[in-house]
Formats: sequence, structure tokens, C-alpha cells
Amino acid sequence: MFRTLYAKLALVLTLLFLLLGVALLFFLGLATERYQHEVEQRLGQDLASHIEAERLPFRGGKVDHEALDHIFHMLMVVNPRAEIYLLDPKGSVLAYSAPPSKVRQRSVRLDPVRRYIGGDDNYPLYGDDPRHPERPKVFSAAPVSHGGTLLGYIYVVLGGDRYTSVMQMYSGSYTLQASAAWLGLGLLFALCTGLGLFAHLTARLRRLSGGIAAFSKGGVQTRLPTSCGGDGDEIDRLTAGFNAMAERISEQMENLRRKDRLRRELVANVSHDLRTPLASLGGHLETLVLKEDELSSAEQRRYLDTALRAAERLNR
Repeated sequence: MFRTLYAKLALVLTLLFLLLGVALLFFLGLATERYQHEVEQRLGQDLASHIEAERLPFRGGKVDHEALDHIFHMLMVVNPRAEIYLLDPKGSVLAYSAPPSKVRQRSVRLDPVRRYIGGDDNYPLYGDDPRHPERPKVFSAAPVSHGGTLLGYIYVVLGGDRYTSVMQMYSGSYTLQASAAWLGLGLLFALCTGLGLFAHLTARLRRLSGGIAAFSKGGVQTRLPTSCGGDGDEIDRLTAGFNAMAERISEQMENLRRKDRLRRELVANVSHDLRTPLASLGGHLETLVLKEDELSSAEQRRYLDTALRAAERLNR
């Protein structure tokens, strides 16, 4: 099935389009996910600052749990999917709004937090998620200070426990499903077009292969049409080369047949020219042998002269 050039090209093209389709779908989902995170982070850019400005979560250098309860309640009203953490200046978690049993990490790396607070708007910026340390999340952060002293940070994980994989995004979004469907139809159309072009391009190769096979079976008069003589593409030049080779071989075979005919005529003529003097020579010598006693010297001389003339004729 895959011994022909067209079948091999079709298989390679199909695999290439399948890989391209999978890669495009993956990067489409990845780009959509990052864009969603960017939008989410920009929308929640000032969330931590508003929370910190609403009520200071520290009192006398210690955590004000009453203030935190108010902040947690306010956060549930504003964004119930977000999770808030109160960090000390070193990044350790002092308090949080998530269920205690689900917090697996008790500290947060401060490098992304400092970049965020410092005005780095190259969103999305990802920080640690104490509930899911293996997957960073977008966040909002604001410093908590009093009297010029840094007391800690308000750290808000946007999206909270929600985790959306690429496949979940496709299964839950009509827009992404429609985009994937149109992308698949576009790739399928391009694949069919490519297969049709390959079939058209390899048709001349199939004709050339068939012509060579016919020539090898004795069809020395086989000639193939070319679209541009010998000035076209590689296939046209190959076809023109085959036609020239076939013409040359045909001429050589005709020359061989003509020379063979001349050889047979030469052998026939030489045979005819040799047969008569040989017969004369043999006949006169045989007569001399059989009638040696009956012939006179003059007759023997005559027979010998005749045989000599036949020998001279053979020599000529």
C-alpha cells in the first residue's frame, strides 16, 4: 500500500497535518489560558490594596483576627473564588481564608510579590499557591505597613482552588470548541488540497514509470509526452531524457538489425562465390584420382590447369 511515492507523500503529509493540528490546539489553549490569567490579574490588580486600605490586619504588631474576619467576609462578597493570605515580612503564612486542612505550604516566595508591588506589569505574574504548590497562580498583593514599618503583606490568590486544564477549557467553552472545529476544518481542507496536488504532481511520475516498464518489456517505440520539452521541471527533463534514450536505443537496434541483414547477405554471397570454384576444384582432383591410369598426360595436365584456375579464383 505504501510502496508508491504518492502513498508515502500522502502519509507524511497526513502525519504532518495531524501534528500541526495537535500543536495548534495545544498552543491555542495555552495562549487562551495565559490571556485569561492576564485579564484576571489586571482586573484584580488593586484588590489587595483595597483590602489593606479598608482595615489594617495588625494591631500592636500582632494579627488582628477581628479585622481579618472582616477582610475575609468582604473578600467573599467581592470575589468568592479568591483566597487571601496574610504574610509576615519573610513570606511566612500568618493567617488565611482557606480551610486549614487544605493549606499544604506555610510560606510564599517573595520575589514575585516584590516584582508585583514594584510595578512590574508584565502580566501574567505567577506566585505560589499554598494550597497547590505544584502549580503557580496569578495573584494580587499589597504591603501592610504602619508608621513606616513593614508588618507584612496581603497576598490574594486569584481563582483560588479553581484549576482549569487545557482539556477542561475546551470542554467548557463553546468559543474554544467552535475555534477548534474551524481550525480542524481548515486543516482538513488544506490536507485534501495537498493530497490532490500531490496526486496531480505524481501522475506524470506514474506515467513515466509505466512507460519505462512498457519499454523494458519490448515496447521500444514507447514515447512519453512532455509539457515543456526538456525545459520544464525535473519530471519534464527526466521524461525528455527517457524519450531521448529510447530514441537512441531504437536507432541502435535498427542499426543492429541492418548490420545483421548485411552479414547474412555477405555470408550468402560468399557461400555462393566459394561453392562454385570449390566444386570445380574438388571435381577435377577427384577425377584425377579415380582415372589416373586412364588419362593421358595431356588430359591430366588439362585437369590440373582447371583445378589451378579454380584455386586462383578462390585465392582472389
